Amino acid sequence: MRRYHLRRMFSTLLAIVMVVSLIAPFSTVQAQALQEPSDLFRKAGEFVPTESVRYLSAGNLDNQGGGDFVIVTDKCRLVLYKTKLDGTFVKECVPIYESLLPHKAEIVELTGDKQAELLVFNQKMVQIYGVNAKGKYEFKQQIPIGEVTQYLAGDFNNDGIGDLILAAPKALHIMQGSGGLSYSNVGSISTDNKIVNTLKSGDWNNDKQLDFALQAGWTNTFVYKNNGDMTFSYVTFLPKSDEDSFPFEVADMNADGYDDIVGELDFAQNQTGGSIAIFYGDASGTFRNFLNTRIDGLSSVIAEDMNRDGYPDLVIDWNDISAIKPTQLMWSNRGQSFSERENFTYTPNSKFTDLNGDGKRDIYYYDSYRNKVTFYLNMAANGYIQFAASQLPVIENSGAVRVKVTRTDGNDNLAYAEYTTVDGTAKASVDYKRSHGIIQFPHGVTEQWLTIPIIDNDERSNKKRSFSVQLSNPTRGAGLGQVSKVDIFIADDDGNEIPHVGAPKWPAHASLTIADVSLSGLTVEWPKASTNERDRIVSYEIKEAKQALEPVSVTADVYNHSWLTNLAPGKKYELEVTAKTKKGVASLPLSASVTVPTEGYDPAKAPAFSTIIQGKSFDLGEVGSADVDGNGIDDLIIVSPAQEMLVRNFADGYRIKSETNFCGSRAGKSIDMNGDGKEEIVNSYYRGQYLCVNGFDKTEKFGFLVDISLPSLSAYHAYHIADFTQDSIADILYATHNNELILLKGGENYTYTELSRLPYASYSIENIISGDWDKDGILDVAIVSDKISVYKGNEGGHFEYVTQLPGYKTGRSNDMNADGYDDIVSHSEQGFVIYYGGEQGFLAKRIENSPILKWYDPYELLDMNRDGYVDIVLLPRYSKPLISFNDRKGSFKAVEELINKELKYSSTIVFGDFSGDGKTDISIYNPEYEGQHITYINEQAYGQLQFQHPTATVEGDAGHVKVKVKRIGDRSGVTSVVYGTQNGTAIAGVDYVASSGTLLFADGETEKTISIPIIDQEDSNVERTFSIKLESPSRGTQLGEHQEVAITIHDGDDMDQLSPSWSKSAVLGVTEATYQTLTLSWPAALDVDGISTYEIVETNAALETVIVSGDKYSYTWNSGLIPGRTYTFQLRARDTKRVVSTASLTVIIQVPHLIPVTQTSNHKTLYTRY
Repeated sequence: MRRYHLRRMFSTLLAIVMVVSLIAPFSTVQAQALQEPSDLFRKAGEFVPTESVRYLSAGNLDNQGGGDFVIVTDKCRLVLYKTKLDGTFVKECVPIYESLLPHKAEIVELTGDKQAELLVFNQKMVQIYGVNAKGKYEFKQQIPIGEVTQYLAGDFNNDGIGDLILAAPKALHIMQGSGGLSYSNVGSISTDNKIVNTLKSGDWNNDKQLDFALQAGWTNTFVYKNNGDMTFSYVTFLPKSDEDSFPFEVADMNADGYDDIVGELDFAQNQTGGSIAIFYGDASGTFRNFLNTRIDGLSSVIAEDMNRDGYPDLVIDWNDISAIKPTQLMWSNRGQSFSERENFTYTPNSKFTDLNGDGKRDIYYYDSYRNKVTFYLNMAANGYIQFAASQLPVIENSGAVRVKVTRTDGNDNLAYAEYTTVDGTAKASVDYKRSHGIIQFPHGVTEQWLTIPIIDNDERSNKKRSFSVQLSNPTRGAGLGQVSKVDIFIADDDGNEIPHVGAPKWPAHASLTIADVSLSGLTVEWPKASTNERDRIVSYEIKEAKQALEPVSVTADVYNHSWLTNLAPGKKYELEVTAKTKKGVASLPLSASVTVPTEGYDPAKAPAFSTIIQGKSFDLGEVGSADVDGNGIDDLIIVSPAQEMLVRNFADGYRIKSETNFCGSRAGKSIDMNGDGKEEIVNSYYRGQYLCVNGFDKTEKFGFLVDISLPSLSAYHAYHIADFTQDSIADILYATHNNELILLKGGENYTYTELSRLPYASYSIENIISGDWDKDGILDVAIVSDKISVYKGNEGGHFEYVTQLPGYKTGRSNDMNADGYDDIVSHSEQGFVIYYGGEQGFLAKRIENSPILKWYDPYELLDMNRDGYVDIVLLPRYSKPLISFNDRKGSFKAVEELINKELKYSSTIVFGDFSGDGKTDISIYNPEYEGQHITYINEQAYGQLQFQHPTATVEGDAGHVKVKVKRIGDRSGVTSVVYGTQNGTAIAGVDYVASSGTLLFADGETEKTISIPIIDQEDSNVERTFSIKLESPSRGTQLGEHQEVAITIHDGDDMDQLSPSWSKSAVLGVTEATYQTLTLSWPAALDVDGISTYEIVETNAALETVIVSGDKYSYTWNSGLIPGRTYTFQLRARDTKRVVSTASLTVIIQVPHLIPVTQTSNHKTLYTRY
């Protein structure tokens, strides 16, 4: 069957092309791009006949599974194009009986011999043509009924011979078939002299008898039941909402054996009328139940099973003449609901048939204006996308969790689905990195993997937590399987929660290190794992998730591996290592990914933003951003003049959802109005007297929600929405024509009641802003006009005037110096000034070398490089967007270009995290660039670069000293850092070779090694020092704590006595303290030879001395503690050469009482660092 299917597909594709050679006058096949975002149907070809086509239809003449065509033309009258298995079309001109010019011809099977007949309609009769002994079509019979508008062909009496129902101007004629293609008129049904425009059959009551329904003169849908003897009884009617309603469809929408009718609700059933409804067939055949799909505004709807899953889908054409809308498809979710609308073609009134024998409905379309027939092959996918497991454990220090997604029950053609992470007790950006995007399954692929980064958070250790990953919105015909959600359980890295009994444990804070990545090599390193005494580790297993590299097994004493061949430039590798015991028990994996750089790539010169979407999206509209679905990722809002709103974005590709039921003609302001985590879009309209709110309603449909009246609003922008009353529901503050500020308190269901009024002196409001100027937890407010009037917010939603600041008709609010007090930023053509908030009021500071901006040009306060400090983004018209970065020292850097795109006067620009990576992206719409819409994705890297240790020692005759530069924190994206040596008591050229260069970190790489040549001074016994310094990190990366490493060149015999040391910030901490349990934790000590053990001493000998291995960084006492007693602990480190640290870490702790004592219920922990 598969071989035949492929041959048929090839044959039909070839046949479409061969039409050109068989029909000489036909034009050549043209390559013309389809305007179809989903690429659901692929254009296969087209041809142009030499004369006008009066009628064209398709069917299956020989039951071979391919599509054949019958064409009525002026010249040849009746022409067949029969598809053959050898990949050709055979053209056959069929002689017309009595030379009557037909107006329509259809391919139908009437005799049950699997050889189709032709029904040919003209003004006087219906003619039947069949195959003769030579395999050619010729006239067989005629039925003397003319002017037939509609017909039905089917076996209505179950005798194996096809019958006909013919709709003439005054009646339906019931024609019973018999041998020899002869037909007898056995009855008729009056149509009250109305023209039947829709006539379709189905089995409403599942009695195995074909029933039918009709519409005549655009009236109601009348339903008839088959009595089994070629007679039919009227059963019921389905009312229509108006005369412009679309024709009904018949299909078994829920695959229950009862055919259903897809029609339209009238006003009695649906307040708005015109919505698509599915009237479900039942045993009575009266359609007592229906489903309102809430889809309206249509000109036609077709029910076709487009993906061969047994459930018909809906193909929709729209009735809106004010905007050109594509035909859209809504996939059936197993007959229970329908997916979001998916564009697939811009050719209305397309016809459906199986052209290539794969069982799916393809499209053919005849353009009468151009006299051209175009073919599109159905590329819809099949199968179900789901997770391989419903639960997965992961160690918090593993770096990432890899989630397997499978495609079952079919893998034809490209399919994809959306995935997103959802918080549980584990929180995004705290326990894991939020992830969201599209997972794709190309043709034939049945497995894919998602990698979700896990954050090793010390403050969250010993806390059981979980989150989930969910699949949704499968497209192109694929469905969701039963396991559409997987729960991820994060296990503590001390190994106590690892679900595998006897599994090896990784040290706390362990990770898989990616070191020294280049085109010629890739190295991974990992720490030593441990296991119980009854088993032992025998190997470490290293593999690449998609088998792009050969899997490797190394012995238990090896902690690194390098690949030196078969690395592909630009390819991303997902690596993991597991420890395996002698008994075959494996640890949970440590994971990491890395992208091998391409040759000559320089991150320092790479643009900070990349273009991800570009095109003419709409005409004269604007863009905005809002997290309308509450998933933590901003959606791109596009509003067109036809009042069509487009909402949707994904991390790995854009899929746009259209919404027409919304208010306002602008993208509006976005804010969470009711505290449900989903942002609404708010517009002012009708001369600014109302706010209209768009968002998700209770049925999860996006659109218009409510109008909010603002009487006497002074200007359309003179309002501000924020939670002034601290109840998680947004309130509205607005200014009136009477110079009053009115605060409306928000309530449930978008209700608002007046809470307070306050007079103000300004007559022209430019803006209203809010912020917590005094850090008391209550929002304050400022009115921006020619000056800035500041009001303090009090509990209960009241405000009192505080002061007036010199303003310039502009104002923005943010915490510019990260001190917890919100600040006010204003500007004039002379520059920017910041009014820093504080406990004592505002402190004004003009920015030195301030960026200059016209007073009417907008600006934004955004943390564009995610360093925790807000930058100033300038948006001058007729220039490119600029940025002045916050230098974190109370000033701002010189202005530089943000993106290389000039803004026009009519441009709209919006900022948001559209890609789901936590970084701020930019979207610009320029109507003056022929409607050009471009979204720029922020490609900057984050995290910190620093030396592994602040000091290093090398023998004078060692030849080289090697130091490591580590990338800590976020490891995604490419970045670079410059290094260089500096003299100390050691002199370049005398004691060492001066070195400098740039370290290039690939996407995912965590470590680089610098090697500095040492010059051997045989006559010197004096220690000399020099340093290596890091500077100029690129693409948003910052320098960490160890920006410089001091190198000591040592000559002599006391080298072995160099003792372990601690970093400046190292402390001995208390992570748990109860009356019976006490846990201490500490950071790793620094030593060139490596730490062997740690020794914990209670200085008063109240507890025995404890020694733990060098890869342990915590210890817990579960016995021997005395409630209420104070203990003093000291921690020392011993290296592999048994040298002990000269400095100790110390902590003093009082163990809580068994029964809490009132005056000491909040015990105090004293920390002392030496």
